[in-house]
Amino acid sequence: MRAFRLPFPTVWATLASALAPAFLVWILLLFLEKDSARNVAILVFLFALVFACVLGVPTAWWLRRKGWFRLHWMALAGAAVGYVPILIASIPRDRPGVSSSVNGVDLMVDGKVTPAAWLHWPMDPWPFALAGFIGAIAFYGVYRAIARDMPTAPVQGPQ
Repeated sequence: MRAFRLPFPTVWATLASALAPAFLVWILLLFLEKDSARNVAILVFLFALVFACVLGVPTAWWLRRKGWFRLHWMALAGAAVGYVPILIASIPRDRPGVSSSVNGVDLMVDGKVTPAAWLHWPMDPWPFALAGFIGAIAFYGVYRAIARDMPTAPVQGPQ
């Protein structure tokens, strides 16, 4: 039986999971010749680090405890960790006196949410799902590289 502790591989894997999407955003913005590439990459890193610490690491520990710590489960869980909280936070709500549209499609008219808003709503968080997917793959790769001899079988709790 092992006592609960923050393993060394988890720390490096968490940093990697936040750095991977930030690095890709930085490269993409440099390719697009945006002056704000560095600032946006720093914000992506900080946002991804918070998500990794609050939701990603507990999810990875849960997958490891269940014996499901595999690349495909980590990638799927990472996408869900990135997608679901943003999806919930962006639920369309009535806002009196507000009208908005995207590409000529009315999403809100006089403060009332339109059916088009509900159809558009699930598409908004996909960049966060992609960032979670990439971060989870980075987490898995770094964790497995550092902790090669650590078991992926279910961890036994106190008897």
